[in-house]
Amino acid sequence: MKIKSIKKIDKPDITYNLHIENNHNYFANDLVVSNCHQAKSMSIQTIAKKCLNAEYRIGLTGTLPTVDADNYNIHGYLGPTIFKQKTKDLQDLGILSNISIVNLLLKYPEDMIEKNKNRPYTEEIETITTYSERNKVFDFIFNKIDDKQNSIILCHKIDHLKAIEEYLIENLPDKYSVYIVYGDIKPTERENIRKLMDVEENVILLGTYATLSTGINIRRIHHVIFASSYKSKIKILQSIGRGLRTHDSKEKMVLWDLVDDLRWTTRNNTMGKNHVFKHFEERLKYYDEQEFKYFNKEFNL
Repeated sequence: MKIKSIKKIDKPDITYNLHIENNHNYFANDLVVSNCHQAKSMSIQTIAKKCLNAEYRIGLTGTLPTVDADNYNIHGYLGPTIFKQKTKDLQDLGILSNISIVNLLLKYPEDMIEKNKNRPYTEEIETITTYSERNKVFDFIFNKIDDKQNSIILCHKIDHLKAIEEYLIENLPDKYSVYIVYGDIKPTERENIRKLMDVEENVILLGTYATLSTGINIRRIHHVIFASSYKSKIKILQSIGRGLRTHDSKEKMVLWDLVDDLRWTTRNNTMGKNHVFKHFEERLKYYDEQEFKYFNKEFNL
């Protein structure tokens, strides 16, 4: 069989040695996919499909999808699940850091609760992310954080991320260094920040869930702050995973989950729940499944 060229390809989520043949199938000895929950994507499926001669197909992830169709795709290209290990077991072995979760229930003024009743999701998010008084919760959090510890703050929207960055720079003590990462930040700059966080103290890294929840390896993280709401199980557990790496400087990782509590009492004397509070109830299910310890604390805005 005639071989056209030989290449070694390394990408963040997939590594494989291959020969590219004339018919564009890959003569691969092995195929290893890190973060294989993403193997449901068409690009990775295309690569896996062409590795016809791969003797070994290995997928690694901490979060398999919950949708059956996605799991069938992953199993179809990589094979069945052959080994599972709970986060709690890895913590007991000292491979992962212990975790404590603080659910901060942000209590809004009555007039805002009244205005937000039964609002569409997009309007509720707009109300929350533009409410400047909400940022005062970061004063409370960083007053509780010990000196020389590093933190990651995760947001969904870039404009919200930048507003928090501006608030932190203006209001936190000078000892803190604040960095921001999102889609427009160049890979080289992201890598410089990653290396810096492993050697410096009192660093705060702000980033979107899309850029920081998966794949970034920073061991010196003591606190992860969910500054905006999410309910995707994969995204939540992957985000928590950013802080579970062990480091000599930490005994445990603390997750601060900011919960926008805009619940109201209905005419039937039942509790009406706003959209992001319902997200929080979903996150509690994930915490319980993983046997994470948590407690709730109210914070008046």
